[in-house]
Amino acid sequence: MSKRFNAFFLLNFLIFTSNLVITCFEMILIRVKLTEHLILADCMNLVSGLIWFCLCVVGCSYRWDHNGKVCSGDFVDFGAEGPYLFKAGRFISIYLTFVLTVLGVIWCIILTLGSVCCISCTKNRCCGRKDDNYVLKRKNTLDEIEYIDLKLS
Repeated sequence: MSKRFNAFFLLNFLIFTSNLVITCFEMILIRVKLTEHLILADCMNLVSGLIWFCLCVVGCSYRWDHNGKVCSGDFVDFGAEGPYLFKAGRFISIYLTFVLTVLGVIWCIILTLGSVCCISCTKNRCCGRKDDNYVLKRKNTLDEIEYIDLKLS
């Protein structure tokens, strides 16, 4: 299990280092105005982020399954004698709890903003203006919207 914990730390280090290098690469591309190559850097960042997310899922299974709890000394008093990985287990636990909390908060914000945007767009498209005397008429493109006056003479 200590090999798994060490591999987890090493892979996290490599992922964060690659993210740092890719971000520096993006800044250089922006600085020299080669923005057409930014898609490559963005794709590399996306792949790196997906690998990091998968690594977090694997880290959760390593740390919080029975073997991970035993090796981290969750079943004994802190500081007891034995080949326990108290510090590594505690660090992984705190790190993963922090990451999962941040991801949960980000998802809540995204869902809230997405819901607000959908509700406001639906309301504007279905209702048109707030005045009941106007009807929204759609044309071929969304930019060409006209209102028809329904006032009766």
